[in-house]
Amino acid sequence: LYRKAESDMETAARLVPEEELDREGKIYRQLCELMQKEKVYKDTELNRDILSKRIGTNAVYVTNAVRKYADGATVNEFINGYRLRHAASLLTNNPDLNINEVEYRSGFNSRATFNRCFRTFFGMSPSEYKAVSKEKKKTQKEMADFLGLKLRAYQYYEGATHYPEVPNLLKLADFFEVSTDYLLGRSNEREM
Repeated sequence: LYRKAESDMETAARLVPEEELDREGKIYRQLCELMQKEKVYKDTELNRDILSKRIGTNAVYVTNAVRKYADGATVNEFINGYRLRHAASLLTNNPDLNINEVEYRSGFNSRATFNRCFRTFFGMSPSEYKAVSKEKKKTQKEMADFLGLKLRAYQYYEGATHYPEVPNLLKLADFFEVSTDYLLGRSNEREM
């Protein structure tokens, strides 16, 4: 739910005219643009203070903006959301990368933190995610075509910013030969 709300809020913050945004909305918009365009989340040292300096405001305003527009998330959760979506993309699109390299390229500096956050965000470890992605050896474009989606819509699924409707969830479960509970992170049992 947090990840879906985060994506919806990012979209909403972009669609609202600048003059209609409150102070927190303007700051949140700046943060999202900074994360998306400059990919500052890849910096292992990135924190609230660095973000506030980058957009020319103070850390309290950054905290308030993220809390308000990212459904109560902390600044670290906001940053890690970008890092984790990037890690998932790397695991899917660069199967030859090892987990340590994915962790580093995504902005994490601790294997334990990366694994814990990844499991919480996606419901499985990075290794399990990589294995599931690799099993069928399909590109994101091929998976999008299989589900009758645009590429970006499928990328939202992988990034856990949107969740599939039931018919596509069932198609994915059948395709990967896993249970829907496994796909949703509600079970570690892959069998249907």
